[in-house]
Amino acid sequence: MLGFGVWSGTGEPKAALIPPKLARRTTALSRMAAEVMEQAAAGKDLSKVRTVHASAYGEVRTLEALLDMLYDDGILSPARFHNSVHNTAAGHLSIATENRAFSTTVSAGADTVAMGLLEAMALLQDGGEDVLVLFADEAPGPFGLEPFQSLAVALRLSAKAEGSLGLLGPPRRAAGVWQPPAEVAHNPVAPALALIEALQARRFGQVALNGWAVELKQGHPPVSELVPHKAPMILIDEVLEVHDKSLTARVRLTPESPFMEHGRLPALITLEYMAQSIAALAGTRSRAKGEPVKLGLLMSCREMQLEAETLAAGDELIVLVNEVWSDENVGNFDCFVRRGDEMISKASLSVFQGDLAVERAG
Repeated sequence: MLGFGVWSGTGEPKAALIPPKLARRTTALSRMAAEVMEQAAAGKDLSKVRTVHASAYGEVRTLEALLDMLYDDGILSPARFHNSVHNTAAGHLSIATENRAFSTTVSAGADTVAMGLLEAMALLQDGGEDVLVLFADEAPGPFGLEPFQSLAVALRLSAKAEGSLGLLGPPRRAAGVWQPPAEVAHNPVAPALALIEALQARRFGQVALNGWAVELKQGHPPVSELVPHKAPMILIDEVLEVHDKSLTARVRLTPESPFMEHGRLPALITLEYMAQSIAALAGTRSRAKGEPVKLGLLMSCREMQLEAETLAAGDELIVLVNEVWSDENVGNFDCFVRRGDEMISKASLSVFQGDLAVERAG
């Protein structure tokens, strides 16, 4: 998750994203969605981002107005009618942002938040850039529902772990219940607030979504903040997972990748991917202690096996480093590089992790 937005209340959202001429024709639900969309995007270009709109009840105010018209004189307003469909917000926001990218709208009653997340994650699994998922339901009006305040929540999701606020697993059926604020307790999209609350409190683990749950893991900072190198010599692209004694990183090879010639590079370069992944683990530990990231030194490489001679632009590699043992200054790691299910290389690396200046003085 790269960003989020929240709006609730009884007034009107600013919705500065929508041009004034279009704003006069938009609905309250569309303006709610626009407000949180802009918050979650945080300046990102919205003309190409994919969107998932999720609302249990849809255009409640428009429906109420149409029913009043039908009761009063039996004539429905075409202008009102075209705003009554469930994907009204998707249409208005695509016009406002000049966005021709994929967009879909889902409705699943009390399961709307879980299904909105599932739809967004399926899009990410299919490839491509970020997805904005927009949850919104307005106050129910005179339709016999328990009263609740209007609420909109937006989440900006990405398949990339680097720089994320937190890492989300897919929604799964679970018995946990989360108690939302009283004013939105009956709003079907209120469970989305549980994710925001958990992120802000840095409370990682299972997050209950009322009948569903998602696993929230701590996000990872950019590799440039963990590895004491400068571009273009930062060769790993992102950290995927960090545990007490292991780290998993990803490398995406492009025609512009360092050491790439004519679309190929020697598989021996994976040795540096291993070393930088170890450095990223050390950097993560330093940050956790509130200490600056330190320089390190590759001391030895033993038992390295290469199962390929070269790698190609377009390859995506997964690097895993496992700490075997360490003391105050030195550590040993078993390292593996895979391309899909194929093992590309493995080795045992020993590294110096102490203060180089102190060692030289000694």
